Amino acid sequence: MDTPLNTTIKEKIKSSLDDFLNSLRGDALTLSTFVDSWSSVWTEVQTNHANLEGETLEMVNNVALVISSVATSFMDLQVEGEKIHQETDEDISRILSAMSGVTVSDDKVSEGINP
Repeated sequence: MDTPLNTTIKEKIKSSLDDFLNSLRGDALTLSTFVDSWSSVWTEVQTNHANLEGETLEMVNNVALVISSVATSFMDLQVEGEKIHQETDEDISRILSAMSGVTVSDDKVSEGINP
């Protein structure tokens, strides 16, 4: 049976996880709410570590792993998005350079434009 401390921390962990999931769909304000709630949970866990049950500590660890995994995936996604953006800009620049000075006539449209 959970002690009041473990029950309270588990409830805060669940609430913090909800805040995290909302922050994924929200804006900077929901992200700020999550950061505040998770910081509070983390401080309470560190302060009371010796008095927490294994189940509670495992719950903290599992939520931290989920947060870490999602954050890493978002960072990877951002890097890949930046690469795609750069490649798209380069492709557009090459296409525009190839088309500069080219007049498109009916013959070229039907045959395709070859720079």
